[in-house]
Amino acid sequence: MKAEQLNSLATLTPLLQVADPCDLDMLVDYITDNGEGRLSLATSVCSKLVAAKAVSQKVGEYSTEARTLIAGEILLFGGNTLGNLVRSLRSSVPVGTPLDVILPHINEKVSYVEVVRDVASHLKVEMSANASIVDLELAILVKILSRSFDKMSPEERRQLMDEIGAGDLAWGPGVAAATLLAGRMSGVASLRLATMVAEASARALVGHGLTMVGVGGSSRVLGAALGPIGWAVTGLWTLADLSAPAYRVTVPCVVQVAYIRQKMLMQMTHATCSCGSQVMRSAKFCQECGSTMKLAP
Repeated sequence: MKAEQLNSLATLTPLLQVADPCDLDMLVDYITDNGEGRLSLATSVCSKLVAAKAVSQKVGEYSTEARTLIAGEILLFGGNTLGNLVRSLRSSVPVGTPLDVILPHINEKVSYVEVVRDVASHLKVEMSANASIVDLELAILVKILSRSFDKMSPEERRQLMDEIGAGDLAWGPGVAAATLLAGRMSGVASLRLATMVAEASARALVGHGLTMVGVGGSSRVLGAALGPIGWAVTGLWTLADLSAPAYRVTVPCVVQVAYIRQKMLMQMTHATCSCGSQVMRSAKFCQECGSTMKLAP
């Protein structure tokens, strides 16, 4: 993947077009409630998504149309309930009729950055108005992680931060997202954080973890964190149920998309050494084992 693709991956649909099929499986599970369907999800759409997942598990790929459908449904869930109801009614109303005049005109879908900002607001994440999509997603992950700190001992906190690769940061239960915006968290640490939170989310909501593809050594840090992070994540879903059902879709989907994006960013900027460490593509030697890095052009 070339670096010039970074800007296009800031939006949802282009990102999902290059996502690993196993990561899309998790999004389908979140959207369809593990294939059981939701009141706010059209039965025909649920059937299409479940069928697309079944095909992918046989042939190892999602079609372009299926990837686009997944992105579209995330955006629809991100719209407010009233807005989506009006959109549904409007789609069946002939243009120029009295009801067409009465119903407010609302865009078909919200943008993905609006969805992420809504999730951030729901979780009480403080971010600047001009924060990038990457910063917004990472701040949400940090918020979830910071909630789990209350359930950890000081030693568990130290071990967790060491394993993420951010042991030099003074993080506590009230950690601020400004730490990320200041650029003090490496790409490797960001991916490991995303892996931990996405794994805990998957186990809490669908009963099994992620299929680890293309995450390098990130999967090895999961053991010490999944318990406390899992408790924090479970609390988020309870909160979501009490406020608006749509958050039970948008919160985990934003977490999963953040994980997908961090994987893509890592693949663009790092290579995996034979020892499993992630090494900057510009490096000549692995910082962990000292091996000479031989990268494909």
